[in-house]
Amino acid sequence: MFVLKKAQVTLFVIIGLVVALVAGGVVYTVQSQKVDAGDRELLTVSRAPVEARPVEDFVRACLDESLKRGVVSVGERGGLAPSDVLRVDASHPTESEAISLADGVVDGSVPYWRFLSSKNKNCPGSGCVLSSKKPALLKSEGGTNSVESAIERASNDFLLLCLSDFSSLRDAGFVVVADGVPSLSVSIGDSSVRGVLKYSLSVSRDSKSYSIDTFYSDISVSLKDFYELASAITKEAGDSNFIEYSVLNYLDTFTGVEDDLPPVSDIDLSLSPKTWSVADVKEKVSSSIIPTAIRFLQVFPSRNYRNIESPFPLSEGREEVFHTLYTREFRTSLVDKTSRPFVNIAVSFEPVDDSASYVDMSCDGVCSPDSLNFLNFIPFGLQKYDFGYDFSFPVIVRLFDPDALNGEGFSFQFGLEGNVRDNEPIKGSVVSVQRSASVFVSDSLFSDKSHWTSGPVTISLSDPLNFGVVQSSPVVFECGSQSVSLGVINGSSTSSLPRCLNGRIRAVKEGFYSSSVQISTFTSDSQDVNIIVSPLVPVNFFVKKVPISKNNVEQWSFQRDKVESLSAGEDVLIVMDRVGSDSLTVVDHLFGGFSTKSADKPSPQITFGDYDVSLILMKKPVRGKEIIILPQERCYGEDTVVSDVTGKGGEECNMVPEKPIVFNESTPLLLGQVDFRMTVTPGMLSSRGANINFRIPFVDLADACDRGLCIVEDLSETGSVGDYFDANLDVLKPVVRAK
Repeated sequence: MFVLKKAQVTLFVIIGLVVALVAGGVVYTVQSQKVDAGDRELLTVSRAPVEARPVEDFVRACLDESLKRGVVSVGERGGLAPSDVLRVDASHPTESEAISLADGVVDGSVPYWRFLSSKNKNCPGSGCVLSSKKPALLKSEGGTNSVESAIERASNDFLLLCLSDFSSLRDAGFVVVADGVPSLSVSIGDSSVRGVLKYSLSVSRDSKSYSIDTFYSDISVSLKDFYELASAITKEAGDSNFIEYSVLNYLDTFTGVEDDLPPVSDIDLSLSPKTWSVADVKEKVSSSIIPTAIRFLQVFPSRNYRNIESPFPLSEGREEVFHTLYTREFRTSLVDKTSRPFVNIAVSFEPVDDSASYVDMSCDGVCSPDSLNFLNFIPFGLQKYDFGYDFSFPVIVRLFDPDALNGEGFSFQFGLEGNVRDNEPIKGSVVSVQRSASVFVSDSLFSDKSHWTSGPVTISLSDPLNFGVVQSSPVVFECGSQSVSLGVINGSSTSSLPRCLNGRIRAVKEGFYSSSVQISTFTSDSQDVNIIVSPLVPVNFFVKKVPISKNNVEQWSFQRDKVESLSAGEDVLIVMDRVGSDSLTVVDHLFGGFSTKSADKPSPQITFGDYDVSLILMKKPVRGKEIIILPQERCYGEDTVVSDVTGKGGEECNMVPEKPIVFNESTPLLLGQVDFRMTVTPGMLSSRGANINFRIPFVDLADACDRGLCIVEDLSETGSVGDYFDANLDVLKPVVRAK
C-alpha cells in the first residue's frame, strides 16, 4: 500500500497555518465555487467561515493530493486500485491475470485486458479461452468494477493517511471532531477527474464552533481519452491479432533450412537433414524474437509515431519497399477507430522479462525432418520440414501524455497477451482449438442472436460406434471466416441460425472425431442436421514383410509364402489419411528388433471410415551387415548394352557404378513403398480400440548381394513394389480386428 511521505503532510500543515495567520486580514469575495457545468446538476460547495478555513484548506489540500495520487496509481494499474488483488503466478506469468513486477506500479502488477485464461498446456487440447480484466470506465456501467470506483478506493486510502486524525492541527489550537467516516465520490469528465468529499466535521477554537461537511477537488487529466485509446488498442488486438502477426512475421525472417530456427514448412532435396535443439529454439524465440518484434510495434496516429529508417542504405525504390513492409508488419492504424485522433498521447509496447514467455514446439528434444532418401542412378534425398510453434507472451502497453496534470505528465498502462498455437494466432474472445481442426469463435454481429433469422435447424449428435449414450459436445456454425458457438448440445437441439449460403456445422470435442455438415440457412424452412461424434480409439499397428527375391541376374519373384518380421535396423512409417472433408491423419513409426512398444509412447487414435494408407519401409543396415553394390564393367556397342556378367563384349567399357554403393546406419536403403485405400468399419472397432496388421512387399537386396547377384539396376526394383502389392491382395490385404 502507498505510504504518504511525512514531508507532504508537513506541507499541508504549513499551508493551513499560513492561512490561519493571515485569515483575519483577508476578505473572501467568492462565497462559492461550482463544478463543471457539463454535469446534469450543478454542485455548489459553500466555503467555511473565515475562522475555520485553515481546517478546510488542510482537508482540501489532502483531497487534492490524494485524488491526484489515486488517479495516477489507477492509471498505472490499468484501471484498478492498488488494493485490488489479481491472481499472479510468478512461475507461470502467462497463466496469470496480471503482469507482475512492472516498473513504476504501486503493487507490482498490471492487469491483462486480453489474455488466455486456460492453462498453456491445455491449449490446444481441452480448449483455449480468452478472458479480460478490463474494468468499465464509469460506475454506472460497471459498479465497483470500474475506473471511477477504483479511483475512489485508492484516493480514500491516501486521504485517511494524509488526514491522520487531524493531529497536525492541534498545535494551532483547533479541535476537530469527525461525525462518521469520509465519503468520496469520483466522477470522470471529458477533461478532468472530479471528487466530492462528504465529511461532517465540527471545528472548535477559542470557544467558537463551526461545521464543515463538503469538499471539492478537480484534477486536470483527460482520463476518458486514455481509456478510449486503450480500449481501441485492445479491440484491435482481438480483431486483427496485430501483436501475434507482428511476432510471426518477424520470426519468419529467421526460419529456414539454413537458418537458426526451424521453418514452419519447407522441403529440401538433400541427403543431409538439418536438425535444431528445441531448448535453443525456445531460448532464441523468448529472448530475441518476441522482445524485438514487440519493440517495433507502433500505433498510428500517436504522439511518438515515427517512420522507421532502414539500418543500412537503400536505393529509392528499395526504401519505399522497406517502408511498405514495415507499415504492413509493425504499424497498427487506429484511423476512424476512435472518436478523434489522440495525437497528444504517446503509445509504446514493452516486452517483459524473457522468462515470462511460454514457448513450445511440436517436436520433442530435437526438431528434425521426415526423411526419405533414394539412392538410384542419381542419389537424392527428400527432407520434409513441418514444425508448429506455440508461444504466449505478455506485453505492457503504456500510454503517456507529458502535458497532462499541468505538465507533470500522466501514464496509463495495461497488459495484453499474445497467443499463438500451431503457427496461428488465437482469435476472438472465446476459442476452442485443436491441432487437427481449429475453431475460432469471435464476437461480431454474426454471433448476435437477434440476427439469427433462419428457419429452425435441428442438430442431432450420433455415434455409429455405439459404445454408449452420445455425450454432449460443443458445436459451432461456420460461414466463411465467421464462426459462432452454438453452445453445448446434449443429444439434439433446435434453434435458428445466422443466414449463410454455404455454412458448415460441426462439433468440437477433444478426443472425439466429428463430421461436419454443409448447410444453407437462407431459408425459413425447417432443416435437420445429423453430426457424427465418435470417440477416437487407440490403435496398435503390426507390420510383416514379404520378400521379393532375385532368382538370377535379371529376374525377381514374389515369395508369397514367406512372411517375415522386421529386422534390426529396419523401420516402417505408417500414414493413414481419412478420406473426406473432415480430415484425420494417423501416423506411427515402427522399428524392427523391438518386441514391444515403448511404454511412454502413446498409441495413435483412429475412428471408422475410408483411409488412404502409405507404408514406407526403410533399412539402415547395422555394423557388419552393410549392403554393398560393387562396381561392375559395362560395355557399350553400337546397338546393345551388355555386361561382363553375360560374357558378351562391346566397343567401350566402363565400371558402373564408379565406386561401391554402401548402405549402412548413416545411409538408409528404401526397401519398398505401397499406397492403397482401405476401409475401417464401426464393427472393426471396440471401446478398447483395434489392432491392424499390415503386410508389405520388399525388395530383398541384401539376399541378392549376399549371393553375388546384385547390380546397380536393382535399386530401381523398389518402384515395382506397388505392382506386387496390387497383384497379391489375397496375401497382403490389411486385417483389422477389434481388441
